[in-house]
Amino acid sequence: MFRIQTDQGCTLDVRLVRKGERWGREDCLVHDKPDPLVEFYALSEKHKHIDPRGFLVSRYYASTLLQRQPGGLSLDGRAPQYDVDAAADALVHGWLQSQVSLSVLDDADGFLVDRTPENEIPRTTLAAFLADNAEDAETCRKVRTLPIGESVDLGGGACPVVRVTNLGFVEKV
Repeated sequence: MFRIQTDQGCTLDVRLVRKGERWGREDCLVHDKPDPLVEFYALSEKHKHIDPRGFLVSRYYASTLLQRQPGGLSLDGRAPQYDVDAAADALVHGWLQSQVSLSVLDDADGFLVDRTPENEIPRTTLAAFLADNAEDAETCRKVRTLPIGESVDLGGGACPVVRVTNLGFVEKV
């Protein structure tokens, strides 16, 4: 759980729900996707009897939040008190990056290009990765023919190490 304060003075708890963890009303559901959920709860005493976490304002996939540049986020268009300002959005983004080893999921073909935070390489989509490595037919073949659920580590030595995984499998750092 990560806590932020909006510029409107609303305190929000940000909760990460990983695959296999419970979520939903009274935790009646089990998250079955590799892409974690990110839930935003407003801390409100009047809602504590419904859910001890508070009032659920919004829920996103982690990949959705990590694919965008932080600059503010409207969690509920009808309630400006839940708008996350740019500074708080940057804090959430940084926290998510520290919790989830997730770059950008290319939804079209279900591959994840994972560049670990230790080597501080800019994030990229699979399509951009393949375009950047188009002259290396062997690397592109390895990535395109990767079996479901399998990973391949590319690079090493002076080159940065990149792990590419089929079907967006997310690994914890």
